[in-house]
Amino acid sequence: MLPTIRCATRWVLPSLLPLSLVHAQEWTFASDSLRMQATPITHDADRGRSIAVTLQGQTFEHDGRDWLRTARLPGAHQPLAVAYQAHRGRVLGACLDVSVGWPPQFRTFEYDGFEWRHRTPDHEPPARFQTHLAYDSARQRVVLFGGSGMFDDTWEWDGRDWLRRLPAVRPPARSEAGFAYDAGRGVTVLLGGRDSGSVLGDHWEWNGTTWTRFLGSVPPPRSHTQLAYDHSRARLVAYGGFPGTPSTPFFQPQPWEFDGQSWSQRAVSGAPLGRFDHTMVSVPGGVRVFGGRGGPLDPELRFDIFDYDGAQFVARGRPHAASTTTARESLSGDLMVLSQVDGAALLQRWDGTELKTEPVVGVLPARNQSAMAAGPGGSLLVFGGYQGLSVALGDTWRLQAGQWQQMQVPGPSPRYGHAMASDPVRGKVVLFGGTNSSGVVHADLWEWDGSAWNLQQPAGAVPGAMAYAGMAFDPSVGRVVLHGTPVQGFQAETWEWDGSGWSLVEAELPPTDLAALTWAPSLGAMLLVRYQILVGATVAFGLQRGTGWIALPHTPLGPVSPGSLGVDRYDSLVVLGGDDRRSVQLASVTAPYLLRSVRGCSAVSPAPRVVSHDLPRAGRDVRLELLGAAPAQLAALYLGSPFGTQRIGGCSSVLLEPQVLQLALTNGVGQLQHTLVVPNAPVLVGYALSAQALSMELQGPVFAAFAVSDALFLNIGR
Repeated sequence: MLPTIRCATRWVLPSLLPLSLVHAQEWTFASDSLRMQATPITHDADRGRSIAVTLQGQTFEHDGRDWLRTARLPGAHQPLAVAYQAHRGRVLGACLDVSVGWPPQFRTFEYDGFEWRHRTPDHEPPARFQTHLAYDSARQRVVLFGGSGMFDDTWEWDGRDWLRRLPAVRPPARSEAGFAYDAGRGVTVLLGGRDSGSVLGDHWEWNGTTWTRFLGSVPPPRSHTQLAYDHSRARLVAYGGFPGTPSTPFFQPQPWEFDGQSWSQRAVSGAPLGRFDHTMVSVPGGVRVFGGRGGPLDPELRFDIFDYDGAQFVARGRPHAASTTTARESLSGDLMVLSQVDGAALLQRWDGTELKTEPVVGVLPARNQSAMAAGPGGSLLVFGGYQGLSVALGDTWRLQAGQWQQMQVPGPSPRYGHAMASDPVRGKVVLFGGTNSSGVVHADLWEWDGSAWNLQQPAGAVPGAMAYAGMAFDPSVGRVVLHGTPVQGFQAETWEWDGSGWSLVEAELPPTDLAALTWAPSLGAMLLVRYQILVGATVAFGLQRGTGWIALPHTPLGPVSPGSLGVDRYDSLVVLGGDDRRSVQLASVTAPYLLRSVRGCSAVSPAPRVVSHDLPRAGRDVRLELLGAAPAQLAALYLGSPFGTQRIGGCSSVLLEPQVLQLALTNGVGQLQHTLVVPNAPVLVGYALSAQALSMELQGPVFAAFAVSDALFLNIGR
């Protein structure tokens, strides 16, 4: 079966499709995105990953750059809070089981980097929402306090059971508080929060026996604040949250710090915008902040990730990009990606394995909802878009030999949301429709010949006015295909432009808000992805000549924009989207995938397992991990052909002619890591490998001294 680690969704098209569309495809994530709004997150210091769990139970790991989709909580379980247990190498998840009806039941889960396992302790806290967890490293316990429903109880998880603590003095009931362990002083700190009627501004500390209220000055009352410990500077950091009074500035952007004696507010230059519903965790060198939401005057969801070290805020991961549009560069075959990032235009190159910022000379002014296409002579052409709230632009820019140049030529009127595509046979760029600042939607057709725009006025039937339509060149018929919903229409329409006239292909699909269109060489057909904003539905279609659009199953996840669909140099379909418009999904006949092929055997359950949090692609590193082995014991990680069958003691192995990748001691929680470098060689695409490990284990099944891990099957793809 497919593992829970970055598993691929198989595209099996119905047999009624023509042969050109019946290729099995795999959609896989090259990088993912996460809606970081009140999302429980903790940091796994042993593996260097931040672990997030969505309300739907989907787990993501952030490696400092990308979000990686991993396991899912089984059943109908929603996470309340998570905490990493350093002495166990596992994440504790406090969850609600909503399948039992109302009220839901509290459930305990643990995540080891591979899967979530349900724990069944003798005791569990009553069900609640918005509770808090913190890991006490000195006593090796996870502390839980309070939650909505006005709980004021204290519980501790010792790895086997929840223990109810009954101190004589305890903080008043609350939820939405800051909660973190101060490792320097060995106490768990509770800051602020909300009771049944007001926002609180108190500071309490739990030492494992008693609660004590801090009587010094504290930050102003706040709820939804985040608290984390900076180990490098031995102090607590509080950031963001709701204010307690209307006169307090909304969402203060500056952090507060507690050094064990007193609180002080910092004044850090370049502090990010204030927020709530964010998450903050301890990382080496400081603290890391994830996402959140702004205030009533700035209600946008935050997608930024940044580190704070006491002196500055440093952005991590990929920046949030708006209004992405793509074009395939004619000379290299790479997919070029134009986005707006933090008020500036950003051009990036997707080379089939990684998205990298493109070095260019000159500055393209920032814009939203512009369009880009490959122009004559290996150039890239950008037209229009809008600035500010909706100030439409009518400027034309060309990127030639790595330099931006504004073309001082007359052309289409200012607009955004227009469709644009390259016709390589005729050497033209075709532009259609869009909307202006007054909301007028256009139906005009223009062509760029490399030096000038020319208005086309074809005879006969023409498309109605459209905005946010998709357009791409179909090499099978040598025409530009347009798909969108006319302003005055009740159905979406598909048209073709041959350079002299329009012809209607189909008008049977229901209307859509956004459409993205590209030629898919691996399908031998046009691919259409439609997105409906109100219902959040994304549906893909393949164009069958003579029949029309045929719905394809297993559509890419997340919203798409008209320019977010393309094809890279390896003819893999690329979808840029997700909640932050930065996830990259690929569909390829030779897609990479992982399988757990053989179960390991051990004196304990579960047996150790070899996992990967990267799909094996030619030209990319694959980070392999041995999990669940005995701590601080010798282990050997092997790689070989996956088609062998042999016995090691009483255990099975599929490795044929195995080679040792790494021989080393596991860490204190039974883990071993190795980076496998996969060369960027086309001959490796479709090549299969398998990884398995042998680790020392007292009374293990092999010679009473070793355990054998699960085997991981790796298929290298694009």
